[in-house]
Amino acid sequence: MENIFSQQQSQQQSQQQTQQLSHAQYQGLELLKKTVLDMRSILVAELTVNPLLEVAMPAAVELAGDTYGDAARQGNEIDRSEIEGSQEEFPLLNMLGDDDYQADYSNSAGEDAAEAYNRRLDIASAVVQNGDSLSDILWEQLQSCQADREERHALEIMLELIDENGFLKTHLADLSMIHNIPMEVLTRALEILQSFDPPGIGARDAVESLILQLKRNNYPDERIYTLLTEHRGALERNKLPEIAKAMKISMDELYAFLDDLKKLNSIPAAGFTPPQNNAVIVPEMSVELENNEVKVIGREDYLPRLQINKQYLKYLEDPSLLTQSDDRQYFKEKLAAAEMLIEALAKRQDTLRAITLVIAQKQADFFRYGEEHLKAMTMSEVAEAVDLHETTVSRAVSGKYIATPQGLKELRYFFSSGVKNDDGQDVSSRAVKARIREIIEDENPAKPYSDEKISQILSGEGIKIARKTVQKYRDSMNIPGTSMRRRH
Repeated sequence: MENIFSQQQSQQQSQQQTQQLSHAQYQGLELLKKTVLDMRSILVAELTVNPLLEVAMPAAVELAGDTYGDAARQGNEIDRSEIEGSQEEFPLLNMLGDDDYQADYSNSAGEDAAEAYNRRLDIASAVVQNGDSLSDILWEQLQSCQADREERHALEIMLELIDENGFLKTHLADLSMIHNIPMEVLTRALEILQSFDPPGIGARDAVESLILQLKRNNYPDERIYTLLTEHRGALERNKLPEIAKAMKISMDELYAFLDDLKKLNSIPAAGFTPPQNNAVIVPEMSVELENNEVKVIGREDYLPRLQINKQYLKYLEDPSLLTQSDDRQYFKEKLAAAEMLIEALAKRQDTLRAITLVIAQKQADFFRYGEEHLKAMTMSEVAEAVDLHETTVSRAVSGKYIATPQGLKELRYFFSSGVKNDDGQDVSSRAVKARIREIIEDENPAKPYSDEKISQILSGEGIKIARKTVQKYRDSMNIPGTSMRRRH
């Protein structure tokens, strides 16, 4: 009987350990997918529900030094022998110190350390909360515009129909029939809407948007309206000599009109982002150049640094402080949850650091010299280097950004296929695209290069690439073909 009972107990313990391990792994993977701002929300929420968690003052952590987890857990070991259960049950207890972790987090202006820390934590969310969408801007203008009751009603309907590019795609006749509003009221309301900012808002298409912007700016030459309204088809086909002849103007005059049109936004809402994209991007890591050497620096100061609350820990150390067994179980569960979260957070930061270090080593020339020096790199290659599964790397880089000498880059940016050069090295497809763009920018506008010619130029530079591949890359960058690039 004892053997049977022991076997059952062993099986139950084994199952419980497996479930705990699976939960810890699941939590770790979930945190790995989250962005910095998402992580901050999660940690703040955990701090409100778990009394065993508290925020420790952090110091900026460089990747060459302590990891996020090391800094969060440093300190002298203390005796936990009074706590019920083994040290292995709560492994983080061995890493806690009696003295609270303190770090110099003040600034040169004499700002209090706590104030400086809170300021850094709040800087990202402040940007998110203050972001206004295009819809917000338009409705605010509606409240202060000069319109009667009927016009205001029509405007409210129109604002609901403005698409994310700022166009009003619904015909006024349809609105009149559906909402039983007279056409003259709708026409007046549209004029009011098209007086709003940004210029061109409420246009029915790109040409009307340009015309509205020209009129807003009191463009001095009426012939530009003739160009847009009567020669739109020829303009789209780049038949410039034909247009100049029909309008009885010189090519120089025509190009002057086109140069002025290029200064306008054919899309009224250009520069405005949909509400869901208003959140500020906070980079996870920074890659910097120091004496032309690539250096990776952590940016964990955007996250609260967690540690176990020593005051509440005493309730577990001294059984006399807790009279109810339920209370003791509650604190044990919260301690286990706190340990798991701190470990998962440390693992997240270590994983991102390891991936960024591999990218920094592989793409060092990109950080030094720019996009044309980007090398082909796959997730499986990085996964092998950091000893992780490829899907884990994919989760880790999703939605994450790093600050670099070449600007803010998404981690996924560095993963691309490529072609081999004459030296047998893999050149990233992004680097090839950058070179194609540069070749086209430097071409003679009167005699633009064909895709075959671009292929030959790249071949002369040691990059073997077919004409069809050049065309595919050019199309992906929205660069028109030879005939459309020709300047007459």
